Amino acid sequence: MPLESIDRLMRDAQRRDYAVGYFESWNLDSLQGVIDAAERTRSPMIIGFNGEFLSQRAGATPEELSLYGAVGAAVAARASVPCGFIFNECSKVPWLERAITAGFNLVMPADPGAAPGEYTSRVKRLTALAHARDVAVEAEV
Repeated sequence: MPLESIDRLMRDAQRRDYAVGYFESWNLDSLQGVIDAAERTRSPMIIGFNGEFLSQRAGATPEELSLYGAVGAAVAARASVPCGFIFNECSKVPWLERAITAGFNLVMPADPGAAPGEYTSRVKRLTALAHARDVAVEAEV
């Protein structure tokens, strides 16, 4: 099935009193393992990749997120349970911006070293960009 909106996933979970799990993937094999487990238990799931891990690889560029976005969307489309798709915990704005346009439907900017005002301002700007493309944002304080 196609990616499920994060809002819909969360509303259904609240209405039916269950949790939606997210289990981070590092490659296609681990992503497929998460989907397999979700299908066996008939559990809606958030799939995704860690932004710090992807962005810190030698020679990595934000443009590569198109590949990860395509993989996640393809795996979700084949799944028999609803899936959201997160680009999780990244401090690099160009990577977050690219994730918003690369097929992820949830992004999480994370930068524990940033000053609170700077981080809040960054999240506000990314949220405006994300919401214009129907992408949800998760942030931490």
